[in-house]
Amino acid sequence: MSRLTCVATPLHGLMCIERQKLTDERGFFSRVFCSGELAAAGWLNPIAQINQSYTTHRGTVRGMHYQC
Repeated sequence: MSRLTCVATPLHGLMCIERQKLTDERGFFSRVFCSGELAAAGWLNPIAQINQSYTTHRGTVRGMHYQC
C-alpha cells in the first residue's frame, strides 16, 4: 500500500505529492518521502525515505526497528 500519491498539476512536470497520515491515540506517523514510491513520478536522487512521527504522551514507545 502506497502512503504517497502523485497527482499531476496543470503545470507541465509539476506534481503534487499527497501523503497519508496514520493516526491513533498515541499520535501520528507519516511517510514524508519514499524514493521507491516516487520513482514513478521521476524521482531519481539518492534520498531513500523520510518519516515524521508525533507522540502525544511522553515515554510512549511506537515501534523499534533494527537495520544493519
